[in-house]
Amino acid sequence: CSRPPDSSRIMTAIRRAQRLLQQDDELLAETVRHRRDFRAWPQRAANVALLAMRMGEEMEAEERHILGLGLCGLMHDVGMLSVPDAVLESPKLSGAQLKLLQQHPLKSRAMITKFGKSFAWIGRIVAQTHERRDGNGYPRGLKGDEIHEFAQILGLADTYEAMAHPRPDRKAMAMYHAVKEIINQRNAQFDPSTIRALIHIVSIFPLGSLVKLNNGEVGRVLGTSRTHPTRPRVEVLVDSRGRPQAPGRKVDLGTEPLLYIIDPAIEEEALG
Repeated sequence: CSRPPDSSRIMTAIRRAQRLLQQDDELLAETVRHRRDFRAWPQRAANVALLAMRMGEEMEAEERHILGLGLCGLMHDVGMLSVPDAVLESPKLSGAQLKLLQQHPLKSRAMITKFGKSFAWIGRIVAQTHERRDGNGYPRGLKGDEIHEFAQILGLADTYEAMAHPRPDRKAMAMYHAVKEIINQRNAQFDPSTIRALIHIVSIFPLGSLVKLNNGEVGRVLGTSRTHPTRPRVEVLVDSRGRPQAPGRKVDLGTEPLLYIIDPAIEEEALG
């Protein structure tokens, strides 16, 4: 469809999201709370948009740039809609399938460009969101500062978000391990400033991740503390006897000196 989206409604939603992100981390934690199907592109796009906007805030970007990140985030992977299900569902891609998949950023740009001249700048950015600073990205193999700053932020947000969801070739990754993997790529694929922004946001125990407490309970991290990074706010979802808790009990470890995290990398399967 070449009909342009309702930019007024979209910007209203993005501005509202920005206000919520400025208030607390609840909305951001929600982005990885549910393990959705890897093909749920609208939800994943919204997740990337929110995380990219929050990273922009952390990097003290201008408001118009933060809103721009949100807009690009919502549209960054529309080209995936052109990729056949047989490719998306393949546990191991053939050379031809991989080449087809790696063309989707160009499909995204082409689809967005059809919306009109006012969307052309978005198309140029989303075409670069899968490029990497070491030149090992796609579709053009751009390096370093050849990649737009917005695309670098969106690329990291997309990588982090994707790790939270299962795919045909792997399970969802515990977010603690996802952060460690991204840190290990610091000097290769992602700019150190964007890595720092992400780590400041998600902290040692990432937002949305599952952790085990010393009393045997399992909870999900809802909010982090810059002053006490090892003592986040959690929602207890499984009690010490392994029984699911619904609704979960919210606990601020910053005010509970006898409670602390003993395992930061609990898999989603722990919730049953």
